[in-house]
Amino acid sequence: MKEVKRIALMLVLTVVISCIPIVSAASVPYVESDTTVGFTRPCNETYAFKFTVHGTNANPKIVAGNGAVLRTENCYKVVEAGNDVYYFKVRAVGQPGTASAIYTTLPGQQAVNHCVITVGQPLNGKKLKLVDVTKNTVKVNETATLTINGKPNTPYTISVFYTSGASEAKGLEEKTSNASGNVTWTWKVGANTNSGKHRIVINGGGERIETSFVTA
Repeated sequence: MKEVKRIALMLVLTVVISCIPIVSAASVPYVESDTTVGFTRPCNETYAFKFTVHGTNANPKIVAGNGAVLRTENCYKVVEAGNDVYYFKVRAVGQPGTASAIYTTLPGQQAVNHCVITVGQPLNGKKLKLVDVTKNTVKVNETATLTINGKPNTPYTISVFYTSGASEAKGLEEKTSNASGNVTWTWKVGANTNSGKHRIVINGGGERIETSFVTA
């Protein structure tokens, strides 16, 4: 009889325990970031984070730890797959080498450090420009010269178009700019070149410019 009572008691306890909800860490509201590894962003450049809130509709506080290093540009909320999603953009405004963390805080919770952004050197803001091109009319069998100024140590290509098509003259190969961003091409105008105005196209560094020269 005692054994039967013991078994019955165990069965009752099993049923009671099974009815008690289990609270796991996964049920605690949290903010998920699409960026969790620190990185460097050039000075004056922006970066946008995607923060997805799980387990709550409460609004998180999203900030850069140091506003003198990372300036908040904007933050807007959308709903994706039933979750609140916040797109948070910052701009690197501090001196190169300075850094700041990005934090989110849900009501009643501690701030979470998602990653650290370090400010890097600014991107080269130089624009591709024409420095010099053969001014006078170039006769056949003479040489023409063109110089551009762009980004330092950057590959540039030149294409010279005659009536017959793109020139394959020696000297019109791809070249890499020097430390000051300068590139110079010199080529010979062939004996069979028609007289007239001819288009020149320069590409490199994500930019493109066009000019022309005249042959006789």
